[in-house]
Amino acid sequence: MQFDVTKILQSTAQTAKVGVAHLVASVNADPLWDSLPSQDIAIRQLAYFFATVRHETAATYLPI
Repeated sequence: MQFDVTKILQSTAQTAKVGVAHLVASVNADPLWDSLPSQDIAIRQLAYFFATVRHETAATYLPI
């Protein structure tokens, strides 16, 4: 499963784009996402992942 960075970055602040791009590249490179039983589960897991990262980094998507 591959995710399109441009769609994710449309609503992201300029300063966070580097962090988001890195996270998306990491997810795309990880073969474990393809081993999940369904694409619906993968999308839900990724949504939780990005929401947690956003909250923990104060919406910067960069290390604090």
